[in-house]
Amino acid sequence: MAKFRVIRPVEYNHKLYLPAALTGGGIPETTASAGSGREIPVDKSGIIEIARQAASSFAQGQIEILKIQKEPASRRR
Repeated sequence: MAKFRVIRPVEYNHKLYLPAALTGGGIPETTASAGSGREIPVDKSGIIEIARQAASSFAQGQIEILKIQKEPASRRR
């Protein structure tokens, strides 16, 4: 599974993922699903971890691959 940065709110696998920029105060822990209307949890981390094949279904710019930068070898301990 790959990690992706959430650009716009995404509902996936019965959970709502929010971008880190939207995670200020006042965000509830649960919300109504846009699909079923049931209460679903809200993930405020700004990151979604899904398979690359599943990520390809998000063609409207909701997510982007998270580029993890490694420390240079000279800084490793």
